[in-house]
Amino acid sequence: MISTFDYIQKYPLRTKQLLGISYEQFTDLVNSAKKCHEEEQRKREQSCPE
Repeated sequence: MISTFDYIQKYPLRTKQLLGISYEQFTDLVNSAKKCHEEEQRKREQSCPE
């Protein structure tokens, strides 16, 4: 079974039908989530001394 993310990558024009947002909005959302995740990881690494 193909994941929703993989399906959207393969068929970007279907994004609006699947998620209710444009492909550009979807990619912005994914990039924002990645950036947030990386920032949280950096904060955890800095606050947890080894």
